[in-house]
Amino acid sequence: MNAARAATALLALWLTGSAPPGTPNPQTGYADCAPSQIDAPRLRRAILAAARPRGDTRRFFADNVVVVAPAPLRDGPPDMLAYVAGPSICGSGGCNAYLFEGGAPDRVLGRITPARLPIRVLDSIHEGRRDIGVTVNGGGVRQGYVGTLRFDGKAYAGNPTLAGVARAPADAGTAVIGLPGQAAGQCRLR
Repeated sequence: MNAARAATALLALWLTGSAPPGTPNPQTGYADCAPSQIDAPRLRRAILAAARPRGDTRRFFADNVVVVAPAPLRDGPPDMLAYVAGPSICGSGGCNAYLFEGGAPDRVLGRITPARLPIRVLDSIHEGRRDIGVTVNGGGVRQGYVGTLRFDGKAYAGNPTLAGVARAPADAGTAVIGLPGQAAGQCRLR
């Protein structure tokens, strides 16, 4: 196991503590999602369907840190963004993120990999939805940047590291999911 993968595995293992809903966990810093914030059972099913984990899906939310937040990408119900980090998910370039349509969380609008925090909602709009800014660093990238993922009318582009992906300033837009304290509205889904 290379050093980056080992560090990611240790971080993910350290992040598996629990705390009452709404209270920041002393280990992770993320508050657990309160029932009033999200439809947790439906969102869990949508994340499992999008992530397609191997093995025992009953352990997915215990073995990984899943942080979710509403993402205001258009008028209407906010879409939901989910960031998943864990030893079998993350690599040296980052982890995975999934975007679900507001009002229809079973519809996947994007599978983003690799993804690093923070993930931002940008001011620019394509095909009626705001662009997403994903931090890119590691995995061979020497100088980090924010890759802009655009909506094409059906889905968001999924890889912020590809050639031709526009770059945004590091402080552009609003952080939707970040490290603890970087984004309002984020919570840990168990």
